[in-house]
Amino acid sequence: MDSSIEEVCVAWRKGLRRALGLPWHTHADLLAPITGMLPPRDELFCSLAKFVLQCSASNNSIVNFGIYFRRMHSPIGFNMQLCCERYKVSLYSFSCINRKSIKHLVFRDLSNYRSNAGIIYELLLARSRLGVISSLSVAHMDFIIHYTCVS
Repeated sequence: MDSSIEEVCVAWRKGLRRALGLPWHTHADLLAPITGMLPPRDELFCSLAKFVLQCSASNNSIVNFGIYFRRMHSPIGFNMQLCCERYKVSLYSFSCINRKSIKHLVFRDLSNYRSNAGIIYELLLARSRLGVISSLSVAHMDFIIHYTCVS
C-alpha cells in the first residue's frame, strides 16, 4: 500500500481522537480497542481479501492468472503479498484471511492495550453521562482520561 494510505490512517486517527475528545497524543494503538473498529489499513486488507476470494472463484482463466501467477507485477498481487506479510500468513493460505480473522489478529496483537482501552471506553461513557454522575467534574474526568491515554 502506498504512502497515501498512511495519510488516510493518520487523518482517521486524528479525527477519531477529536471526535472522542481524547488527547492528541493518545497512543494510536489504543484507538482500535477503544472503538472496536479496525484501522483503515486493516479495513482495506479485508476488502482486498474479499475481492481476491471472489476473483479466485471466477471461471475466467485471465482473472485467476492475474491474481496468482503475476502477483508482483500487478497491484492486486503486490497488495496480496503485503497482506500476507502483515498477518504472517503464507500466500497459499490467503484464503483463510477474512474480516473475522483479521479482527482477531489485530486485537490479539493489541492485547497489551485492552485493559487501558476498556478503562478509557468506560470513562468516555461516564463523561458523556456526567449529568447523572455528580461526584466527578468534567475536569476530573478529562484528567483521568488524559493520564490513561498517554501513560
